[in-house]
Amino acid sequence: VFYYGSKSETVYKCMVTGTECSKEALVAGHIYRQQWPKSMLARFNIGLHKPKNIIIMQPQLEKAFDKWQWVVLPEGPDDYKIHVLYPQFLNDPMQQYIAG
Repeated sequence: VFYYGSKSETVYKCMVTGTECSKEALVAGHIYRQQWPKSMLARFNIGLHKPKNIIIMQPQLEKAFDKWQWVVLPEGPDDYKIHVLYPQFLNDPMQQYIAG
């Protein structure tokens, strides 16, 4: 396995939808946002730029993520779940494969 379930060096998966894409079609975002208090990172034992705090997704999902239309919350030490805060976001056909 090369990257998040991918069986190839040239095909990657969006961590939100599971859609296979080229690496050029994906972007990285911080689950715990860079502008949030750094003291919380230590409390949750998370490094800002560490893999545990990074989510790889398609650009249209990042735009919605940055607008707080959906968030990722911990469900356990290594478990995260997507929560949609703006239900109309799911009406967009591009978002029909949102996992969570």
